[in-house]
Amino acid sequence: MRRTTKSVPGRKHHARIALACAIVATLVVGEVARAVLVINAAPGFNITWDGNEGDHFSAASPAPVPPNLASAPDGASFASSELGLGIHVVPALNDGLYGNANSWIGGNGDPAVHGGVALGGERQVTHVAWGRDNGNNATDCCGGQLTDRSLGVYTLQVTTHPAPQVAPGAAWTTVGTLDYQSVDDAVIGGGFTPWFRHQYAVSTAGGDPLTATGVRILPPGTGISPAGTAIDEIEVIGTSAPGAPTPIDATSPSAHLRGDLGVNTLAGNVIRWNDQSGNGNHAAPGVAPSLVADGVGGLPSVRLDAGIEHVNLPGAGALGLQSSDYEIFVVARSADANIQFLTASGFAAGVAHHELHLNGAAGARFIPAGFVNDASAADIGVPGAFTDGQTQVYSVRVEGNTGIIRVNGAQSADTVAGAQSPVDTGFLTLGVRGNASFPLRGDIAEVLVYDQPLSAAQRRNVERHLVHKHNGVYLEETGGDGVSYNVASQENGGVAFAQDVIPGFPAIHAIDHLNDGEYGNSNSWIGLNTGAPSFAGVAFEQPFKIDRIAFGRDNGGEATVFTDRVAGVYTLQYTTDEVLVDAMGLLINNPQWFDIADLTYSATGPTAFPNDPFLRHEWSFNPISGVTGVRIGVSNNFIAIDEIEVNAIVPEPATAALLAVATTCLIARRRRTPLAA
Repeated sequence: MRRTTKSVPGRKHHARIALACAIVATLVVGEVARAVLVINAAPGFNITWDGNEGDHFSAASPAPVPPNLASAPDGASFASSELGLGIHVVPALNDGLYGNANSWIGGNGDPAVHGGVALGGERQVTHVAWGRDNGNNATDCCGGQLTDRSLGVYTLQVTTHPAPQVAPGAAWTTVGTLDYQSVDDAVIGGGFTPWFRHQYAVSTAGGDPLTATGVRILPPGTGISPAGTAIDEIEVIGTSAPGAPTPIDATSPSAHLRGDLGVNTLAGNVIRWNDQSGNGNHAAPGVAPSLVADGVGGLPSVRLDAGIEHVNLPGAGALGLQSSDYEIFVVARSADANIQFLTASGFAAGVAHHELHLNGAAGARFIPAGFVNDASAADIGVPGAFTDGQTQVYSVRVEGNTGIIRVNGAQSADTVAGAQSPVDTGFLTLGVRGNASFPLRGDIAEVLVYDQPLSAAQRRNVERHLVHKHNGVYLEETGGDGVSYNVASQENGGVAFAQDVIPGFPAIHAIDHLNDGEYGNSNSWIGLNTGAPSFAGVAFEQPFKIDRIAFGRDNGGEATVFTDRVAGVYTLQYTTDEVLVDAMGLLINNPQWFDIADLTYSATGPTAFPNDPFLRHEWSFNPISGVTGVRIGVSNNFIAIDEIEVNAIVPEPATAALLAVATTCLIARRRRTPLAA
């Protein structure tokens, strides 16, 4: 590599020096020239020093860190190790504070020491800055500014890996090295002072910004002996499109955790999960879980898979949940059959106040104010319904002092009265019960905590945002992970219709009960009851790509489960035409309908399985695009249908009504998943 040598003049803060892509910076002292800063840009890159040092220094107080892409909570610091000692820790790399007391040093004997910042998505990086100690007053724990631990070769690297915190070495590209060889002077601006903050412009050889999701520095040394390099603060300057948008709602969350943004790690383990709400309700690990790059929906997620790994949010008082209505959303997945806790408070006098767990007595159970008996729990689904390795969007809320549970937009009719929690037990756990039992074995991708219940429209927007964001793998139709979303429900814009309805029971057997989100015979539809064929269905608010339909006769939610009115042939159909429904729930046009499959249910069970034909069953098929509505034809109108659910892969534009497979869609998977106890 060709090197050029330039003299560094004695300029003050605003000096600017144009350096070539490979630079040796020298200083003339008397008659002897000696190199103090040697910059070697890697092939294909440029690195130049701006000529300043100690920018933002303040002799009177800790110097301010300028706003930059690396700053917490959006930026997330990580390192291969840390010296610790209460001050030389990973979060100090981007905590917005200069000084030795807020710096990072790698651990003793680390053979591959590095520290860096994840930027929360792809960024266009133009400058990087760091220092050893950019100024403190005498209140620093070591007494003022420190000038050691700064010499040696620093290697600057970038990556476009989706989770830089856990990116392997091969995913990193070296931009160049900066060799701090000696000290020119011990004051600001006279020459090159290695312990102060220095800023470097970085670009491709053609002058373009660097595209990066993360920046890291391999320092000259680590640990105490030999003396390890200290890095005060890493700053990254540039621009980019924002990451995934915050859900659109009229209220701000008390806490918002994202696996793809703001997760600080040490050797791949989570040491802090930064709150994105701006309220500072960061989650700290109890037993540190790990961060994985290819998590839920292909995005980085926090993985809990050993021991009793979990993280803790501040307590119910800090989050606004104590003796109050509230709402919590959790995006998670698991394939473990054991009881597993998603959220929980601590124990007070041996009683847990607020718990959300999987399996046990139900697929998911919400206990808002302490368990006394089943009446104090809101249940949805049978055990195992939500631990098949697929992603679920769970939400629990207390509204009007009533506890309610939902999964993927489907709400259970099983609720809990007197649900406001009376105590603040000091923390809210994620991934374990409050007494450190029943740990989650799976991934958590996102958590939203609100100190009040949302409106129906706000809830719908949040759920849609979470579903679409964490649906990445499923969008590619690989049959892999993805969140299902019930686009048939009234909350999500679905409009129920039928050919007819039994007279005399408008409060119980009505057309709009087909998609009201409530289960049980008292919320079902029955045709005219003459024995003639009939149909019932749901029209969508826009075209969707669908791959699953679920329905049942009576899926519970009442003291008595009705097991009759199931025998007959059910024909699953879809349309891509406009579906018009009148105020009574009757079709007022005649769309073209395409068959998906015929399902024959006997009195003891459908031909595909022998048991419980009256419960909800889900049927999967090859994805069909541009669907505007579905209907279920029944061979006789004695049949009752409790609820029709249609799970969409992704919404499609209204102009893209693409007709995919018509009568050739094959049933690919049959799974019984009752959604209410």
